[in-house]
Amino acid sequence: MKNNIHIYPSDFSANSSRLIKETNSILEYSLVDRIIFIVKKQEGINLYKNDNSKLIIKRISSGFLSKNKIIYFEAIRFLLFYLKIFIYLFRKDCSYINAHSIHVLPISVFIKIIKRKSILIYDPHELETEVAGAIGIKRKVAKIVEKFFIKWADKVIVVSPSIKTWYINEYKCLNSRNIYVIRNVPKKQNEESQYCNLFRKEYLIPEDEIIFLYQGNISRVRGCNKIVDIFKNLEGKHIVFMGNGDEYVQEVINLSKKHVNIHYKKAVDFNTELPKYTSSADIGLHFIEVNNVLNHKYCLPNKLFEYILSGIPVIVNSNAVEMNRIVEMYKIGFGIDTDNIDIPKVKAIIKNITLEDIKNYKKGISRAQEELYWENDAQQYIDIFS
Repeated sequence: MKNNIHIYPSDFSANSSRLIKETNSILEYSLVDRIIFIVKKQEGINLYKNDNSKLIIKRISSGFLSKNKIIYFEAIRFLLFYLKIFIYLFRKDCSYINAHSIHVLPISVFIKIIKRKSILIYDPHELETEVAGAIGIKRKVAKIVEKFFIKWADKVIVVSPSIKTWYINEYKCLNSRNIYVIRNVPKKQNEESQYCNLFRKEYLIPEDEIIFLYQGNISRVRGCNKIVDIFKNLEGKHIVFMGNGDEYVQEVINLSKKHVNIHYKKAVDFNTELPKYTSSADIGLHFIEVNNVLNHKYCLPNKLFEYILSGIPVIVNSNAVEMNRIVEMYKIGFGIDTDNIDIPKVKAIIKNITLEDIKNYKKGISRAQEELYWENDAQQYIDIFS
């Protein structure tokens, strides 16, 4: 039996959209006989409910002082995680191994070497050595680990063209033929989930007033505080924050009680409700802070594509070059430098946006929707597994 082993240093939750899409695509194309997901068992998350007999989810706990955050104990926990993975896979077929993070790349390489005929697919979900939190000794260790172990990867999957270029320049053992760009785009939506009007009904917003939407993780690092500053006391323009997040969520809730044009909506079901709510807005916003963080500069978050597939134009941080490139290519919005934001200037830009402007931006949406959906990118899995 040909198995595809996926190793992921977190749990498989109902919100693990990329993992779910990858799994469904592999099974749909019958690329392997069975998929085994080995994940790190975590408490308090909404677990993915598996009803497919060809998918096995093995949740592993280190069982060692799980609440202690001292780096020494963190290292021991990971070694125990590694050991349990090895024991579990020792007598199993491992035809394909997907390492979903730099944290599990070493154990994935070790299993590949032991099994001899395994094909290793390095499948990180972001540019992990260049994330905002990768600083000091943590960043140096990550770079050493990736540089040493990536040479054993037969295939590498990245989430944007710029990250592909970065990998080719950084690691001479890689080339354009063994790196695949598979973006975290949503599945194609049906017509019923598009062009709803839920926000206007829920918040009693007049038809001639424009609704801007921020959906996703609500926090300052995503630029939500800047969005608030733009929309305070801005007549005729509404901002809806939809999602969960850190302590800044409560601040947004408080502000929504003081300003009639600021609204908060708790996160809704990803599969059944999200597309309907997203399509109820007029323009989507994504103001992630770049500030020389390469992972943010080169990111292509699924929220961008959710806006597009729901039929709404977008405004993005112009320093996020991959997002800005998509917006300019299809002419479906524009970019603003939100790292060095001039609030009065941006406020004036937002104030002057009209319904006619939105109508013009929507002209490019149809072409984008025909190209930017998961089933398109997933075709590359056929090449990877062939």
